[in-house]
Amino acid sequence: MTATQGIVRVLTVVVALLVRCATAPSSREDKQALRTEAATRMQQMHTEAPEVGALVKRGYGYTLFPTVGKGGLVVGGAYGRGWCTSRDGTLAIAA
Repeated sequence: MTATQGIVRVLTVVVALLVRCATAPSSREDKQALRTEAATRMQQMHTEAPEVGALVKRGYGYTLFPTVGKGGLVVGGAYGRGWCTSRDGTLAIAA
């Protein structure tokens, strides 16, 4: 690997991390809207596939992304914001 390739890889990782941090909702209202949307999607999944409830109860936690955007030309990527829930009730935002 040449020095130029190494620099390009490092810059790609740095930019990806910066973009990831910028996607988290900043206001309390946006966070609540994301939580409500995730809860609605979970209810929809329970309605369409009741076995989802058993899977969630067996797991240590889950992350639900209500919407995911995808795109790419030469290199593909995806974008989404979700809600993480653990068995002990800890909640977090996933971006």
